[in-house]
Amino acid sequence: FGEGNNVVVFGEWNEIETALKQHAAQITDYVVENDRRNSGVPLLDLKYQNARIEPGAIIRDQVKIGDNAVIMMGAIINIGAEIGEKTMIDMGAVLGGRATVGKNCHIGAGTVLAGVIEPPSSAFTLFSKACTVGFVFLP
Repeated sequence: FGEGNNVVVFGEWNEIETALKQHAAQITDYVVENDRRNSGVPLLDLKYQNARIEPGAIIRDQVKIGDNAVIMMGAIINIGAEIGEKTMIDMGAVLGGRATVGKNCHIGAGTVLAGVIEPPSSAFTLFSKACTVGFVFLP
């Protein structure tokens, strides 16, 4: 993608590296950004999520996000987790694999909800509706 002297290229590194070497005489500067490499689980496709998802949230594939949920920056949500409608996952919170949070909940900043992926029959973290999880430190 691009025009004039500026282009953006997406692809596998081995193909990009080859192109950079082939055209080195014409290239004066470039920046390479690496999203992930050899990941066993891709990230969730966010295009059709009816939720507010802030930049920097890491959401793995097979996560279910309810309508009007809010996922703040730095949240990490592992495969199979479920987030209910109108629930907020605050900054830096972690939802482990298959952790389930119901609707109208607030998972506070920095909270970690343990999860379990294997074996699939194992119990997982479950919070029903209208809950707040986290702690407050008062000096």
